[in-house]
Amino acid sequence: MSVLTGHVLAPAPAPVVAVDVALCAVPLPHPIRLGAVTYIEREYVALRVRTESQTGTAIGYTRGLPVAEALAAGAAALLGRDGTRPEVASSIPARSGDARATSVRATSLGDIALWDVRAQACGLPLWRLLGGERERVPLLAVGGYFLDRRSVEDVEAELRALVQLGYRHLKVHGTDPELVARFQRAAGPDIAFAVDAHMQWSDVGEALEACRALDELGLAFVEDPFAPDRWRDTAELRRRIVTPVAAGEDTLGVDELCRLAASVDVLRVDATTCGGFTPAVSAVAAGAALGRRVMTHAFPDLHAHLAGALPAVELVEVIPYESGANPVDRLMARRQRIAAGELTLSEQPGHGMPLDWDAVERYAKWVTSTDRAGIRRPGWS
Repeated sequence: MSVLTGHVLAPAPAPVVAVDVALCAVPLPHPIRLGAVTYIEREYVALRVRTESQTGTAIGYTRGLPVAEALAAGAAALLGRDGTRPEVASSIPARSGDARATSVRATSLGDIALWDVRAQACGLPLWRLLGGERERVPLLAVGGYFLDRRSVEDVEAELRALVQLGYRHLKVHGTDPELVARFQRAAGPDIAFAVDAHMQWSDVGEALEACRALDELGLAFVEDPFAPDRWRDTAELRRRIVTPVAAGEDTLGVDELCRLAASVDVLRVDATTCGGFTPAVSAVAAGAALGRRVMTHAFPDLHAHLAGALPAVELVEVIPYESGANPVDRLMARRQRIAAGELTLSEQPGHGMPLDWDAVERYAKWVTSTDRAGIRRPGWS
C-alpha cells in the first residue's frame, strides 16, 4: 500500500542541518536542435539536503529558468525542519518576481530530495516505500539525436541496435512522414514507435495537416503537439486524428496535470517539474482513473521508482547515456541496471539517483552551501 494512501512508515525526525545548491553545465558532444531551440550543453540544478544521518539529493533541468537561484535563496527555510517529511519542501519561498515555473521546479527538487531522506531513514528504496509493486519496469528509448550531423543511415543503425538491446518501445524527434516511416521500418514491425513534435505547431490546422499524414503509420503516439497550457488545442487535435496524443512533461502542478489528462491518450509525468513525487503520485492516479496510459519523462533512474510503485505507469523514458544527449550520468554516484529493455530497481535505500557531489562541483558554474552559520559561496565559476 502506498505511503500516500494510508500505510505510513514514521521514521524518527531528522532536522535539516545544511543545504547545498549547484548550477551545473555539462557540454554536449554536438548541439541538439529541437524546433527553434538549440542546446550546446545540458544545464542542471543539483540539490543536496543534509541531516545528521542522511543526505538526500535531487537534480533537474533548468530550461533556462533561475531554479538554482530560487533554491539557493530559499535554502535557509529548510534548516531545522524535519528532513523526513517531504511536505516541508512547500516552505521554500518564491522569490519576488519568480515565474511560477521557476517556483514549482524548485519545490519539485526539494520534495524529491526529502523523499530521498525519508526512504533512507526508513531503510527502503523509494519504490518499496511508495508501494513496492514490481522491481523491473519497461523502458521507452529515445533515439535519433544530432540528426543534422548524422546520416539517416546512422540513425537507422542506432534504432536497430536499440532493438537488439531489447527495447520494444522507441521514440524519435521529428514529424516528417517519409523520414518517420523510414525510421519505423528500421526498428521493425514489432516495435511500438512514437514521435515527439516538440510543441512545433502554431495552431490546430497546422497540426492536423501534419498528423493526418502520420496517421497512416500506426504510431504509438505523437508527443507534445502544443505547449502544456494549450490543452484545449491538444484536446481538439486528439478528437480529429487517429494517432494517440501524449503530453505532460513540462506541466506545472497536479491540478494542471489532471486537467491535461482529460485531453490526451498518454499522460507524461515528470516529478522534477510538477512539484515532486508527491503530486506525481496523485497525477498518476488521476490519469489511471480516466483510463489514460501513463509514462514518465527523462531521468529513468529516478522515475523508475514511480513505475515500480504504481502499476499504472506503463513506461519509463530513457535517453541512453551512451548517446551523449542527456549526460546527467556524469553527475551520478551510481546507476540502476538496464538490460533487455527493462530497468531493474535496486534495494538500495533512497530514490535511486544519488549524486556524486565531487562531480557536481567539477561541472558547476557556481555552488552555495547554507547551514546555521549562514550562506557560503565557494569559488567555483
